[in-house]
Amino acid sequence: MANLIQEKIALSVRTRREALGLSQKELADLVGFGSHQIVSDLERGQRDVKAWELAKIAEVLHVNLPSLLGLEATERPEPRVFWRLGAETADRPRREARLRERLDRYRRLERIVGVADHAEALPEYPLSPERASFGYVHRLASQVWRSMELGGRPAFSLVGALEERFGVKIFFDDLGSGESAACVRGTEDAGILMNRNESPWRQRFSFAHELFHLVTWDSVMSVWPDGDKEPTWSNRLETLANVFAAALVLPGDIVRTEFRSRFEEREPSDSELVDMARSYGVSTEALLWRLRNLDLISDEAVRNRLDSPDFRQLDRATMPAHWDETPPDLPERFIRLVALAYQSGDLSRSSAAKYLEKDPGDLYYLDWDDENGSPANAGRT
Repeated sequence: MANLIQEKIALSVRTRREALGLSQKELADLVGFGSHQIVSDLERGQRDVKAWELAKIAEVLHVNLPSLLGLEATERPEPRVFWRLGAETADRPRREARLRERLDRYRRLERIVGVADHAEALPEYPLSPERASFGYVHRLASQVWRSMELGGRPAFSLVGALEERFGVKIFFDDLGSGESAACVRGTEDAGILMNRNESPWRQRFSFAHELFHLVTWDSVMSVWPDGDKEPTWSNRLETLANVFAAALVLPGDIVRTEFRSRFEEREPSDSELVDMARSYGVSTEALLWRLRNLDLISDEAVRNRLDSPDFRQLDRATMPAHWDETPPDLPERFIRLVALAYQSGDLSRSSAAKYLEKDPGDLYYLDWDDENGSPANAGRT
């Protein structure tokens, strides 16, 4: 017969597993159990759980052990994660849990190292999702561009400004073909999750798209319906975010001036348009439609090029030279903070390994003293 502790663990594990959309077999495989029957027995309170098993279950379910055991109350509801519209995948709940876990670890690191309050607050702007015009969104993009001081090539400077100046926590993951990006904003900070396998120019546009959601977060959340039901205006909200993103990464005045200076009254060649898109760090399609919206080229000129195999081939031929290395899962700043917390003695090797999502044995480099080229703190565990 199950005791109270077994019943508590059973309920907690089952509730968390179901919330993440995992089957008993999937949880068993991830934890390393030989059979899903072990999870079934555990969730019915008919099996004692070893300490290492509980720790592994908590890790797989992206929750800390005190919360899993009901020893740590969760008083505030978890903030909603906004996803780019598209085919929802079965992995979304797990990806959201992993994102929130990483954000929580990032915040703890900032507090440990003493840099939690160094970032500027990300600005907030009013928005009515149902009534906001494209003109309003264009003006909003211009205001954000100026306030964030993104310069003449915003697509290249945006990520640095988000991370270093405004403390936005950016993570990459293998999201597959059905997901592009997501964002979340809480009371303390904001985060963006990006598909690491997409092209750099698509990622840059997605960062601008997610920024729109972050700077209008409170306005949108105040009218978002309760529960999981999507509002009737959710598609329009995504359209507004795309309009904002195009206006942010391709500022109207700068693009208009450069276009007229480069081409005067003549029609630009295909190669010149591709070169211009690469110089702004955006896709040729994004540039073409932006030029159309600025009345610099005709609708026919856009469609003819997008429908042209020769233009598409020319475009693809320039891509490898501008395709950076696939970004790692964890931000460089996050990794630096782990190293600082470990070397100051505020983070154990096992905790550092958990934060870096690695095996403790792979972290030998954290004990290396770069100044004299010898091991430092080598005895720490």
